[in-house]
Amino acid sequence: QSSSEKKGRKSADIPPMQSRRRTPRTAAVTITGVKEDFPYAEALKDARTKINLKDIGIEISKVRRALNGGFLIEVPGGEEATSKANQLAMKLREVLKETARVACPTKKGEIRISGLDDSISKDEVACALADIGGCLPTEIRIGNIRCAASGLGTAWTQLPLAAALKASEAVRMKVGWTVARLELLENRPLQCYRCWEFGHIGNTCKSETSRAGSCYNCGKPDHLARDC
Repeated sequence: QSSSEKKGRKSADIPPMQSRRRTPRTAAVTITGVKEDFPYAEALKDARTKINLKDIGIEISKVRRALNGGFLIEVPGGEEATSKANQLAMKLREVLKETARVACPTKKGEIRISGLDDSISKDEVACALADIGGCLPTEIRIGNIRCAASGLGTAWTQLPLAAALKASEAVRMKVGWTVARLELLENRPLQCYRCWEFGHIGNTCKSETSRAGSCYNCGKPDHLARDC
């Protein structure tokens, strides 16, 4: 084999480096019609007439279609973006009332926590993680604490990305009498909950196969992955 072939094969064996995740500099507000025939054009026009973005401190915004068919309004502003997005969402709810769902989705990060002893509860984990991440315990989702090969517990958590990045920098976290290890997990690709394929979501799924409700580990329909 030539040196160029060996070099090419060696390069192909190296997995691509994951792009470093950064604290979001923008926030978002989503508008989703309650009914399928919701008049988005009229709703946005009405909102533009009744809401002055400058009153909220928003100089510019970006509007685009969301994957579920609704609209997403991107609000810049750095650290103040979330506060501005919440204010805009409140005003949009006043204008659109019960005809549409208005939400402020937050980018999430996932952290695996390991080294938990049997006495530690999920609430204790949430409070400790919120303390070092700078968010509220209610903003954290925690899976069941499972026993690992080491005999200590491991838990999956999901929380706002900014908090996840801050917490992961600490590497370790004190919970009860234990010092647990924190590991920031890689960003998951977009995946359909219905067919499990990547690149789309359930609302736009065209597959005839539905795996919703099946175990993600073995594919059987009579239990969930956590019980597999």
